[in-house]
Amino acid sequence: MGSRSRLAKPDRRLAELEEYRRRIEDDLRVAARVHRSLIPRSGRHGRLEIACRFEPTDGIGGDYASVFFQSDSRVVASICDVEGHGIAAALLASRVNSFVLNMAPRAEHPCEIGDALNAFVCDRFRDSGLFLTFFCLFLDLESRSLQYSGFGHPPVLLAKRNGGLRRIESENPFIGVEREMTRNCSMLRLPFEPGDRLLLYTDGVSETADPRDALLGVEGLARLVRDTAHLPLEQAVVAVFERIDAFAEGAPLADDRLLLALGFADDGPPAPCGPPFL
Repeated sequence: MGSRSRLAKPDRRLAELEEYRRRIEDDLRVAARVHRSLIPRSGRHGRLEIACRFEPTDGIGGDYASVFFQSDSRVVASICDVEGHGIAAALLASRVNSFVLNMAPRAEHPCEIGDALNAFVCDRFRDSGLFLTFFCLFLDLESRSLQYSGFGHPPVLLAKRNGGLRRIESENPFIGVEREMTRNCSMLRLPFEPGDRLLLYTDGVSETADPRDALLGVEGLARLVRDTAHLPLEQAVVAVFERIDAFAEGAPLADDRLLLALGFADDGPPAPCGPPFL
């Protein structure tokens, strides 16, 4: 009798551990769905077309992007990449999302959002060891011009309909490193035309490596953007990822990958204010 009781204890403990593992996996699946809800849905919204693709390494990650319409012609688009990946990075990305969307309706310049976000992260999460890169764009669909502010983030690519391509570089340090940082808020307005495309992405895209540790790089990504420019926007994003995977030759993901593509159209129905496709 005593022997059977002792044998039953390890079995019961294994069952408890299995139940605990199952609950964690269920929680992570729900967390992944919540995190994916932060990523803009693809579709046409007035004079702006949106296509987005997100591939996390661990089901959830620290990449996030948003598109917010202040009016039918004025759009705030942003992307961020929290250092690392997994639960901690995803939680901070979620907090950044709510902060940016709270500021987006009233902000007048992308640097205003970046400054406030840096102060917020430094004040609330200084001891966490987490920092992030951030890029914010204000798009005026009426005047066909944009303003931008980047904080340690990879360059945004402006792909012209005539085949040209411009890199829009970050001009400021990372978010969350120093509260009183030296920053450059450019008032320059860059023009765009119907048929042009903007590509915002995290470094997991441009730093994809092949089995020999050669990186795709920004120039490699730019080449893929040019090669797929003849395709409709959403198909082009799918094709870019297919070619990135071909470049990697089966090498596992080393970092989360997020790409947000924005396409400009000649006309379209008025777009309601707020985040599209909720």
